Amino acid sequence: PDGISYFAPIGSTTQKGFDFDLAFNPLPGLQFVATYYHGKVRDQAGNKVANSYSGDISLVGRYEFQSGKLRGLLVGAGFSRISGRLAAIGAYVTGVAGQAPLIEMEPGNLMNVFGTYRLNDTWTVRGNIDNVLDEAYALGAQNAYFVDPSPPRTVSLSVIYKF
Repeated sequence: PDGISYFAPIGSTTQKGFDFDLAFNPLPGLQFVATYYHGKVRDQAGNKVANSYSGDISLVGRYEFQSGKLRGLLVGAGFSRISGRLAAIGAYVTGVAGQAPLIEMEPGNLMNVFGTYRLNDTWTVRGNIDNVLDEAYALGAQNAYFVDPSPPRTVSLSVIYKF
């Protein structure tokens, strides 16, 4: 009633589905890591569970130049998407009171790019662009009105000196 969300323990949960991780190095200096998940989470009564999701896919790739004038340069990008994320519209209660209604949030696409150039053993320059698409989506949610938004597009550059 006072607007503060709360959760009642839901007991045990069951997660069923399929997931895999794959790492692949097709060429020297070229690496890929991919993940995939599709499934469902249910409580002991068979109801959907708030703060769960049903799908996740991601791919990260990077290439590090091995020789020539670009030796020491590493470039890469990553993409991830979580779908079927559920949030309660109020308190999440099970048992006699039943389950509060859940809403499914819109999936979001996160894409980051990065690069690193190692000048020598002491100097390194790094650059990142996070959320390249500048897409706004719910990153997390405690309920329907208290949602953690995705960060905006962020550009960063750093210079590192080791001594």
